[in-house]
Amino acid sequence: MNDFIPTDVQLGHLDRMLNGKDNDINDEDSNGRTRLRRAVGWPDLAIVRLLVSHDVDIHAKDKDGRQLLHHAAYWSQAGTVPGSFDSRPSIMQVLLDAGADLYAEDNYGDTPLSLACKHGRASSVRFLLEQYTKQQLTLKETTTSTNGYSAIPGYIVDFLKSGEESEAVAALLKQRDDFDSGNVLLHRAAWLGCPTAVITLLKAGANPNSSGKQNFRPLHFAAELMSHQDGEIAISALINMGAKLDERNESGYTPLIVAASNGSPAAVRLLLNKGADPSIRGADGYGPLHYAFALMGRPESHGIIAALVGRGADVNAVGNDGMTPLLRAAFRGSTAAVQSLQDAGAIPMTWIRFDSDLVKLAAELMRDGDAACAATIGVILEGGTTAEDKSKLATALIKFGVSIRSFPFLEMLADKGRLPILSIMKTLREEMISLLPADPSEHLSLLAKLYSSFGIYPWEPSFHECEVEKTDVVPSAEGGFGECWKGMFLAYQKVAMKCSLERVPSDAAKRRAMREIGVWQRLQHPNVLPFIGLHIQGSKIYMLSPWMEKGDMHQYLKVAPNADRPQLLLQIAHGLRYLHMNDPVVIHGDLKCANIFISEAGVARLADFGLSHLAIQGGNEKNSDAWHNGGNPRWQAPELLKAKNYKEAERTTASDMFAFGRVIVEAFTGDVPFASTYRNAVVDLVRKGTLPDRPAHPQLDDRMWELMKDCSHYLPARRPSAQTVIFRLIAPAGYQPESPAAGFRLNVARAFNGTYR
Repeated sequence: MNDFIPTDVQLGHLDRMLNGKDNDINDEDSNGRTRLRRAVGWPDLAIVRLLVSHDVDIHAKDKDGRQLLHHAAYWSQAGTVPGSFDSRPSIMQVLLDAGADLYAEDNYGDTPLSLACKHGRASSVRFLLEQYTKQQLTLKETTTSTNGYSAIPGYIVDFLKSGEESEAVAALLKQRDDFDSGNVLLHRAAWLGCPTAVITLLKAGANPNSSGKQNFRPLHFAAELMSHQDGEIAISALINMGAKLDERNESGYTPLIVAASNGSPAAVRLLLNKGADPSIRGADGYGPLHYAFALMGRPESHGIIAALVGRGADVNAVGNDGMTPLLRAAFRGSTAAVQSLQDAGAIPMTWIRFDSDLVKLAAELMRDGDAACAATIGVILEGGTTAEDKSKLATALIKFGVSIRSFPFLEMLADKGRLPILSIMKTLREEMISLLPADPSEHLSLLAKLYSSFGIYPWEPSFHECEVEKTDVVPSAEGGFGECWKGMFLAYQKVAMKCSLERVPSDAAKRRAMREIGVWQRLQHPNVLPFIGLHIQGSKIYMLSPWMEKGDMHQYLKVAPNADRPQLLLQIAHGLRYLHMNDPVVIHGDLKCANIFISEAGVARLADFGLSHLAIQGGNEKNSDAWHNGGNPRWQAPELLKAKNYKEAERTTASDMFAFGRVIVEAFTGDVPFASTYRNAVVDLVRKGTLPDRPAHPQLDDRMWELMKDCSHYLPARRPSAQTVIFRLIAPAGYQPESPAAGFRLNVARAFNGTYR
């Protein structure tokens, strides 16, 4: 038998899930099935072994009084795992080794053996007979029963115990009456997978359409017959003698559907070639393609899906439960079936119900590793279901990805917005912290990869000490209110850790930090320094952002004198436009080169939002005197320096644009505005509307200096917007707009005629 053997890593993932604090190994689903019962029914030998190794109730009964061994003997369909059609004897052996009762009876008097004889496979009956012999138990071998359910025909026992095929056939042919729980001899010969007996009985006049229990006909056992080298001869003989190819059993299944459910590509192909109709579906709405996952577990499955579709099977047929062949293949973790069905034209469709048991989902989806996950989860997510079930699915998939510690899987979940990346990372963070003091390196590695890929991180609650650490003993920089430390985030990412100075009272420091976070955490733009999150250490609140190796704009221009200054100014203008076009508008309030950092790629990023605010009515009334009076007159607009009250001192988009004009001066001088003038004297110069002297620099042309002068206009209303500044910076040489509106019209025209991209 070709057992599926998961890797030790995969089994370790499942084992960890089963040992979870919120996990009950004997939990039942909405249909009253435990995990072990479902694994027995799939069937999946490796998962059965794993579940049995835990504290599982091996004697648990369902509403019919059936134990796990009953179910292992009862079922006959194949699953996704290669060789699953023949795996039930091995599964029953695992259950028996764990203490299952071979002789247990259900509410109807059935033992596992009698159920196998009536509903299961001949191989299951043979195995159980061998166990009776090994355990020297008395076999209930009767031809009558008080309740009619426990009969095990003696001729079946004789057949299965015969050493040679000729002896087995002889034992079978000795039977002459029709007693066998409604089964007839030809029906049993096919069930036993004995082509010789089938052919012999047909020659003796047996009816090829004879009906057995549950209205099964001999052709319904095509998979069993095809397990024998002469199976094709027997099936051909049945058809030649008049067997109806599309006769239905009690469940509405034709021989073709049953052959597919038993995972026999050979039987399916033969029945198709004989004229079976693949478009017929059972009472549950399932056709043969709904069992594509079982068919693709065999080596000879190549082309079988295309063959069914080519003969008329509906690749997008919807079962009564809302499941299509593609969705069933996806939920069973069959990559091969998913790919074959998609090649045949299957599309993801809405489905009805989701079984949210995480262990079942994990066991199914992890069979082929990350490759299977990418193929199967894509189908499941692109299909969709009710909002409630979609939420369950999202939670289960995220927990599954976290449990198996798979970066490709988690990345795939977040790809194209299928599931929210922050929810994925939050779940991963929660699990990591709950497992401390265990080594968090595995979780940190996954979180680092996700952060690197998506550039965002859930910062509530604040970062744990395992997520961030200081790497220097002294701060890298210090300002009027705060200082900046170099740190390491997620054990790989260099970060800047900004906090208040020791001399700042803790209450004031907290208010200041939370005000800045309130603005900063809303912002996402290529020209704005990203806010990663916060870390609390004692009374200190640290705000984290990516470490900028090239430093601020002043530092950068000193080591890169040939840097493209107009390009940097254009990037700064883009950042300002983003702030000013936000809803509500964000006022930076402290724009200067020291608050503009340069990334590794040479991109300007606005930073330091300590004086920033949202432009909402009454939003700044409770801010402190230090906040209202903050800023430096070298970059402040005259209206702010002349203000007599908080209302007049309120920073605006126009005051930001004034500061941008001063940044132009800094960019071409490499120094602060009015560098040779004392601070108090600067206040008087600004109030009078005096402009800095024009520096001599090869990149500073008349247009740029005119832009600086316009941004520094004494009247706020006369200053250009960030949008207009961008237009002027990208306008062709020689163009001078008459007004901001003219600049806007020019660029609209360019956008439409293709001259501006």
